[in-house]
Amino acid sequence: NKRDLLDLKVEGIRIGIDIYETYLRLFYKPTADLDDPLLWKTIKNGIGTLIYWQDYFSNHKVVSVIVSHDCYINLNIACKVAYSQKIPVYCPTVRGFFRVDAQFVTNKYYSDYPAIFKTLTPLEQLDGIEWAKERLQLKFGGEVGVDMSYSETSAFVDQTSEIKVLRDSQKLKVLIATHCFYDNPHGYDEFMFPDFYEWLLFLGKLSEETNYDWYIKSHPDPLPGTFEILNEISTYYPNISVIPYDTSHYQLIDEGINVVLTANGTIGHEYPFFGIPVVNAAFNPHIAYNFNYHAKTVEEYKKLLLNLNDLQCKIDKEEIFEFYFMHNKYALADDLMLPSYSKYLNDLSLEERVRYLGFEYFINHLNEESHEDIILKIENYLDSGKHWYFSGGPI
Repeated sequence: NKRDLLDLKVEGIRIGIDIYETYLRLFYKPTADLDDPLLWKTIKNGIGTLIYWQDYFSNHKVVSVIVSHDCYINLNIACKVAYSQKIPVYCPTVRGFFRVDAQFVTNKYYSDYPAIFKTLTPLEQLDGIEWAKERLQLKFGGEVGVDMSYSETSAFVDQTSEIKVLRDSQKLKVLIATHCFYDNPHGYDEFMFPDFYEWLLFLGKLSEETNYDWYIKSHPDPLPGTFEILNEISTYYPNISVIPYDTSHYQLIDEGINVVLTANGTIGHEYPFFGIPVVNAAFNPHIAYNFNYHAKTVEEYKKLLLNLNDLQCKIDKEEIFEFYFMHNKYALADDLMLPSYSKYLNDLSLEERVRYLGFEYFINHLNEESHEDIILKIENYLDSGKHWYFSGGPI
């Protein structure tokens, strides 16, 4: 079954999760189809890749592995062979460095945000909170791409349709905020469901046990195939209504949404800002804060969902500001590889950044002094032995 595939180990190394997620990503599948020849081709590819890297590591002196991402067959299986031999793995980015020695280590610092924030001076804390307030004001004012450079549409445009989206009833109104089905469901940590599709099936079955009004909405700029999948879910579980993807969150809030469900989305700090609780189904960037609910097991999750009317939501906006600063500024160095990453985002469009123009921009801003500065930062990070490099240095 799907769980067997996720947990598949070969030669003592768990490669099933990489096979599973590569299959979703390569073939735009919302879930694993065990009868699909493409899945079995992917399994064979995963096993072959493992054998290749085991052989390579046995015949070469490998002192470290450097990858862009620690996921998928083509990258993560080499990482796992390295882990098994205590060889350090690094994931460098234009905004930070990460040393990884096991699966799911990359984002563990989310749990440390409050402790790190307390180490900052009172002035740094105050400046950080003020920065967060200004950025969130822009975001909730409908500006596109605020601290989400990949986004091309805002879900917080202040436009309300004359046609009501939610039903007139006294029932609790629950919104399911979906994720991209094809992209790394276990990106932050072990997800309690095999994938996002199985998560929705679980919620669909639960919708039949509750007396809530259920709604589901995709991301404002969804990938092809998303609507077909959501409509299929609503056909299976008619208690769940599909909301148009371009519906403004302001309209949903005005019409009375009471609770939002996500796995690990940014909606986890967006709706609490307006006093509406969010229940997460996975490890997520907000994990260290109390303005969200964080279920750790299926049993705990189901118990929460069956008792949504009893949620005691105590939301502290100062916590939201603190999180936003830590996650979107402090944890992301602005001048690590470029004079200013923020300026880079302003100077190039999304389309330009994903083409060769991004590299050209880097080269055009590189000189002997900046080159030496980058080298020094890398050396200091490596010498520190720390897992992460943020705007304040190694952590």
